[in-house]
Amino acid sequence: MRGWAWALGTRRRRGLDTLVLLVVGCLFAVYAFVSWDAFEPLRRKTRHRQQESDHVREPHQPTLAERSMHAADSGWLGWFSASRPVGKPTAAPGHRLLRQVERGRFVAVLSDFEEWDHNVVSAVAGLGGLGGDEGPGRIRAGVDGVIVLAEHRVPYPPLYPPGTLPPRGVAVVMSRDNPGALSPPVVIVAHDARAPGVAAAAAPKHQATRSNAGGFVLSDALDGADAVLLTTDSSRVPLDAAVLHKARTRAVARQEIVIVVAHSDSNPVDHRPRCHNASFDVRRWTISLAPPKSVAACNYVEGGTDAVLVVPTQVLTRLGDWFLLRPLIEAVLIKALAVGVPVSAMPASGALPAARPLYVTPHNADKRARAVATRRSELYRTLGVKLKRSEDGHAEWHGCNRQGPRCFGTVFNDRPDFLAAGRWTPPCCIAHLKETAQYVFDRLDAAGVRWWLEGGSLLGAARNGDLIPWDYDVDVGIRSEDIAKCAELALLDTVPHSTTAEGYIWEKAREGGFYRVQYSAYNHLHVDIFPFHLDGETIAKGSWATGHKQDTSFPVKLLEPLTQLPFIGRTNASVPADYRAFLEYKFGKGVIDSPMYPS
Repeated sequence: MRGWAWALGTRRRRGLDTLVLLVVGCLFAVYAFVSWDAFEPLRRKTRHRQQESDHVREPHQPTLAERSMHAADSGWLGWFSASRPVGKPTAAPGHRLLRQVERGRFVAVLSDFEEWDHNVVSAVAGLGGLGGDEGPGRIRAGVDGVIVLAEHRVPYPPLYPPGTLPPRGVAVVMSRDNPGALSPPVVIVAHDARAPGVAAAAAPKHQATRSNAGGFVLSDALDGADAVLLTTDSSRVPLDAAVLHKARTRAVARQEIVIVVAHSDSNPVDHRPRCHNASFDVRRWTISLAPPKSVAACNYVEGGTDAVLVVPTQVLTRLGDWFLLRPLIEAVLIKALAVGVPVSAMPASGALPAARPLYVTPHNADKRARAVATRRSELYRTLGVKLKRSEDGHAEWHGCNRQGPRCFGTVFNDRPDFLAAGRWTPPCCIAHLKETAQYVFDRLDAAGVRWWLEGGSLLGAARNGDLIPWDYDVDVGIRSEDIAKCAELALLDTVPHSTTAEGYIWEKAREGGFYRVQYSAYNHLHVDIFPFHLDGETIAKGSWATGHKQDTSFPVKLLEPLTQLPFIGRTNASVPADYRAFLEYKFGKGVIDSPMYPS
């Protein structure tokens, strides 16, 4: 009897153990189904069937937000939130499958299109055949996904007809937040990790929340790609898999930007990109263009429609908020010049692909030209380009002028803000300072006023006959006995300021005791005029006190008789008789030959 009881108990324990093992196994299978990437295709298939079932139960015309959420649920928008890449999908060739990115993928970013006249749909269809089976003459670039980068808002008219889902593998995103949008875009690309605001009232709550979840960042979308193709809807570069593979291989191996330039006898001259060998002197705010010795030496393109960029993803991370700037290709190249990223070019030979002509009416052509000019001006302002010198020496100014404020704000502790940024005086400010100084010199000479260069202006004349590159005003000394000779100065005894016919402002300086000539009522670049008077064997300063080292009295023998030095293009600028001893008296020994550069 005991034997039977023992056997029965053993069997019961074995059955319980088996049941526990079965339960644990089922729990593990459920966990694996939820989290393991190997089950991703099955989960995607299940989710797709559920979506189809929902559509059967509630047939309706999808809104823009719903199409957006459908695309986000379906696949490669998972780039924005995937914690790790998944394996290559096992899809039949030609199947339009939204693919999550894996290491080594190639992504295209398409931008710089006008929502009122564009070729976005056909351009996307040509990039890897993502729009479906390739038709005759359609390019196959072999990219793994396309980001259509809109500028400020959801494009209107819509890029794709109402009720039509965008091609799989394509995301339409905005480069910056626009809370006034009528409905959420596919995803808003913010320039930081903060969640951008989305008008929740424009769509059901779950859709707005999904579009706004976490604040998607473009760098996350490109995390699994080793290179990015930057192109436009008007590009006519004859791309194919072989050309892009060569450019991509070079770009990734050398960590450089590769410009792919259309090179064809059938390429109309007016469509050929203006290819240059460019340099960007960041400290002097100046881009200089020169003709390249060969196509390979081209490192900058502007205008035209027949150039695209292949950029390693690691390089893009060095360029900051590149996706916020327009024109995008020019912005990326200027930022590359600024940080020292190497750039080279390679030709893409072959017949140019057919494309619908854009901006063919005079109205659209003018509208496009004005839009590009506005974007380029904003680009130069953002990146600190004040002067662009063309190959023929023509100067194109993008800085301050007489009708607007100067390029820098308040000077603190004798240091303007551009010095704190590691830059020198903007070239437009230098030009306006020289113009104002020439005007003042001519007026003082005409009135018979004895004047001489003071302070940093004299130091620049003694060193190289020009302004010190980081100086922001011009200093002049005069004999106080001569003030009455100059009508503009004498008038300031009765009025606080006066304006000349040329637009210059003569005024008593707010610091008191000296005079100032402003470039204009809006642009306060200026020449300071300091009066000195004779006091025995000393030239004594007035009651003014600016805190500068030149604000001191000095022996008369250092000043008279006045002599001349070349300065800012004139050969007869008045300077003290012994200008070397004069400068060392005020600034210290070796000040001319041993300059101290601002840190």
